[in-house]
Amino acid sequence: MKISKGIGLIAYSVISLGGGFGAQAEDVQKPDVVTRLVPADRQAPDQGKRPMIPQSKRLSADYDYLAPDGSEVRLLVRGDRASMAQFKLPAGHTASAVAHRTVEELWYVVSGSGQMWRSQGEQEDIVELLPGVSLSIPVRTHFQFRATGPEALVVIGVTVPSWPGAEEAYSVDGKWPASSMSEGETGLP
Repeated sequence: MKISKGIGLIAYSVISLGGGFGAQAEDVQKPDVVTRLVPADRQAPDQGKRPMIPQSKRLSADYDYLAPDGSEVRLLVRGDRASMAQFKLPAGHTASAVAHRTVEELWYVVSGSGQMWRSQGEQEDIVELLPGVSLSIPVRTHFQFRATGPEALVVIGVTVPSWPGAEEAYSVDGKWPASSMSEGETGLP
């Protein structure tokens, strides 16, 4: 792929040697070139950099980290602009209340049941967390969640942009008393 910049546009030239995946040497006659122009207002901020290699990852049985809120974190794939993880909170536990400095989180409940408290200034709500429910946690929103059912609460979360590190989350006053955690077990990369 060749990338060239113009005034307000980026041109992508993709060269295909024709014939597709099953092509024989004699089938390839001349390269096909496809050029796309992307208007400046539709370009990603880091467009023109080398693209990230596609990833895939199997969910591990053991957690990678305990989040600052106390939930188990199993890291999944990470892209240039977002990252994905599984969060698991044991049955009967309540996470510590936190907020994020620069990332938004999008959650999808996989299993278990619980509640999510979110607060922005004078506005707050409590969402029932059941399998199939999705929700957003905007930047600087105070939030806390708890597993209220007989099994662990399991969610898939996507952070946008990618999770920057342990200093991203900061403690805030929550809705419920948090469950205690073992000393020294918290923190994300």
